[in-house]
This record gives sequence, C-alpha cells and structure tokens, in this order.
Amino acid sequence: MKNLQELYDYYRQTNPSQGKIKAATSFLIHCCKALDVSNPDDVTEDLYEEIPVSIEIHFKANESQAIQDKSILAEMIGRYGPKDGWNIVLDILLKDADENLRQFTLQSLEYSGCENPELIYPYVESCLFSDNSLMVHIAAKIFVGMLCTAHSEFIQNKVKEIVEQGSVNVIEALKANLKTAIKMRRDAENKSLCRTYYDWLDKNLPHPG
Repeated sequence: MKNLQELYDYYRQTNPSQGKIKAATSFLIHCCKALDVSNPDDVTEDLYEEIPVSIEIHFKANESQAIQDKSILAEMIGRYGPKDGWNIVLDILLKDADENLRQFTLQSLEYSGCENPELIYPYVESCLFSDNSLMVHIAAKIFVGMLCTAHSEFIQNKVKEIVEQGSVNVIEALKANLKTAIKMRRDAENKSLCRTYYDWLDKNLPHPG
C-alpha cells in the first residue's frame, strides 16, 4: 500500500455502499486540495500523518464536513487494517477531539479484526481497559467478533488472560456482547461458539468475597 489511491482502490474492493464510495471519492478530491498535490497517487506515506489536520484546516469553516471526511478515512483504514503507515493516521483519529469520530474509528476496525486479530488487538485492548464505558462496549463488540469468527488461538488466549486478571467490568462487557451475538448470529456454528464462551465467562466471572 504505497499511497492514498491504493487505499481507496482496496476499499472499493470490500464492497462498500454506493453512498460510501461517493463519500470516499469526494474525500480523495478534498485531500488532494488540502495537501496541495495533483492526485491521490502523490499522497504517499510521508504525508499520511498530515491528512487529518490538513482536512481540518481545509474545512475550518465547515467542521461537519471535516468530521465526515475523517470518518470515511477511518473506515478505509479499518477495512485495510492499521499497517503500512496507516496506523499513524489511525492513532491520530482515535485521539480526535470529536467523541463520535473516536468511537467510529474504533468501530471501523471490526472489519479487519476477524482477518487479522493480532494486528487489531492492541487497539481493542487499550479501549477495553479504558474509563470510557462506550469505548469499552465497542471494543468488547469487536473482541467478540474476533473470538467467534476468526477462530484465533491468539484471541482465545487473550480472553483467558482477561479472566485471570479478574477484570469484572470487561468480562461483563464481553458477556453482554456475546449475549447479543447469540441472538443475532444465523450461522449455527458461530452461535454455538458464542454460547460456549458466554457460559465459560459466566462460570469464571470473579465474585466478591
């Protein structure tokens, strides 16, 4: 992934809606203007970390458009995964002043999490143990998705570590999302796996005293 154009091309291959494609196309135009480059091919790794603030400056009089552009960028990175320099941009977006954008940025990692849990987990872990209850919930949702879909030994070991740490709030957040997954999943194998993990967490939930 050498430039913004290649990230956009990859994003289109993940079958986003036509509305999302239109928004991503508009973002590319805005980004080139903000960075004063001719085309998205010119937005290479050395410019990645300048994108968010350049968009903010470009839309100084239109904050909602800046947030919309940063949101579609977050989704594009979430589909590809925070790698090849895009992790720097993701870190910036996760610290954005807008709370909704921070939440959306984290949520965007759900897509690539099931394909590459080890790449995504550090972000999930950071938010799982944060003081922000909504970010904990979103992180738990992503964690459950990886746990019940990726069939990753890495994630299975991580849930054991969480239980060993006695993190009651985190375990409860995982249980709540597993309960929802059990209701929503159509695949019988995934539904059964979610039930197995729910029962196991319930059995191992630390109790006071």
